[in-house]
Amino acid sequence: MEKHIIDLAPWVVATHALVHFDTLERLIRVGRDALTTELDNLHKAMDADYAAFTPEDDEGDYLAHVNDEYIEVSETLPCLYWYSQFLITYSFFEKALNALCMSFQKKNGYSVSLKDMSGQGINRAKLYLSKICRIGAPFKLPEWNQIALAAEVRNAIAHGSGYIDYRPNDKGSLAARLMYKNVEVKTEVSNQEDAQIILGEDFVLDCVKTYRVLLAEIGGLGRDFITPKHGLPSGLEPREI
Repeated sequence: MEKHIIDLAPWVVATHALVHFDTLERLIRVGRDALTTELDNLHKAMDADYAAFTPEDDEGDYLAHVNDEYIEVSETLPCLYWYSQFLITYSFFEKALNALCMSFQKKNGYSVSLKDMSGQGINRAKLYLSKICRIGAPFKLPEWNQIALAAEVRNAIAHGSGYIDYRPNDKGSLAARLMYKNVEVKTEVSNQEDAQIILGEDFVLDCVKTYRVLLAEIGGLGRDFITPKHGLPSGLEPREI
């Protein structure tokens, strides 16, 4: 978000953030389609190779030859792509949350700033909004619990390349909580002590949906607010905070 945005009213800050999320969702769809096309092209190339097989050709040798390429296109690229999109959207949510804090400070003339609060990241913003701005209701929504889980996933990816302790029988562990939400937690061998989080489109877009709800509620727009497609219409009258 542009630095000057924080000089605007909170509802405008929230609206700008939601419009930017429209762009991020478009990017997600474009990348998803590109991955699908890449895999389809590989399948077509393999089908063409099979069609040209002669009795002397060995299918096992051929599959061993293309194995690395297939794994890269079908597994590695999607994993990296969804990691990147998840981190980008989470980072922007955190930035938008901070911008709302600064907008409220400017609007209400608070002497205490976000930097004066303890903690870091989204938890520091939550503390500022709830304690200084007296905006606590959004953080009691179920969406906040999903965002707190996303924060744990973000840390696992940013600091551990997506690997976490594998304790599926411990209901409080991150692995168990992700599996409960149908997020794949992948191990390569039995009795492996760690596992890799495998994200997909559904999880990333679900997170974006929760980010939208929180920003809209904090900004006073309401969870059902629909973003304008070409700037802010003059007739827009957001709910007062």
